[in-house]
Amino acid sequence: MPDRPIDKQPHLAEPNYYRLVYQVAAQRMHAYLTTVSDESSENGERDADPVHSIDRATGAGTNEASTLLKAAGIDADRLIKDANSMEAWFRKRAEQRWWVRGRRLRSGERRLEKFLSATVLPSTKLLKAGIMVVAGERSEAERLVQPIRDKVLQDADLSYRTAYNLACYEVAAAAPNKSGGEARGIVEQQELDTAHLDAALKALREALSGVHGRRRLDLARWAQKDPAMKALSQCSQTRKPTQPSQPVPSQPKKRTYAERFSKLLSDYAPEPVAPRANAMAGSNIPPPPETSSGTPQAEEGSQAAGAN
Repeated sequence: MPDRPIDKQPHLAEPNYYRLVYQVAAQRMHAYLTTVSDESSENGERDADPVHSIDRATGAGTNEASTLLKAAGIDADRLIKDANSMEAWFRKRAEQRWWVRGRRLRSGERRLEKFLSATVLPSTKLLKAGIMVVAGERSEAERLVQPIRDKVLQDADLSYRTAYNLACYEVAAAAPNKSGGEARGIVEQQELDTAHLDAALKALREALSGVHGRRRLDLARWAQKDPAMKALSQCSQTRKPTQPSQPVPSQPKKRTYAERFSKLLSDYAPEPVAPRANAMAGSNIPPPPETSSGTPQAEEGSQAAGAN
């Protein structure tokens, strides 16, 4: 049998371990975005993109914001390492000869394997990529994201939570790089990359269409208040024409990205519903990842990886 990660780290068998670590990392990223956005508002930069409010040229910023960002990155790295370790163990067991005792995964282990591959790993990689964008490491972030983007847009077997997190990443990646005086907020707001904004709307549509009922309403409400969506929900730009040299006067006025964002949410959540107790829309933190099947988290078995 291959070495078992759970021998030294038995908590890796628990789905709730991955949920909690992800939630802590996401909370810290959310708090970072909120802190930076609040500081921009206090400085009279209410329309400033929160992703770029920290000085990239010197790597400086408020101690609180930079500490939150660093901690979120550490949490994400830890979770990716642990999830990869379990996936490698599951994979090695599947590759064993049929007569090797204990090769097959039990039902709880199969659920955990699905949870890791469809939600935990891609969602955490997207969170990490968003942190890398803030740090100016865009090329590295894109290399991490591209395989996930391809799967989401191809309607692969990923959870709706992963699609939503991809939308958040695309919004962050839409912001232009800043340097020198621009990084210190001296110049006016620059245009966002419409290709990334279009990708964000596509991913958000995939997320909303992948969940139903109360969870869809909760997700739509969260998108409206999520600071990671702020640049999209307030964007006054319109999609650039594919052939700008050949305008068509008879075409109706194009919707701004903010209008398209609102229209998308209203299409999937047209009627306001009072938030339930402890619903993610009623909190001020991003929700943790859930099972890809859409079943409540409490239904996931606590003993997902057994003694095999």
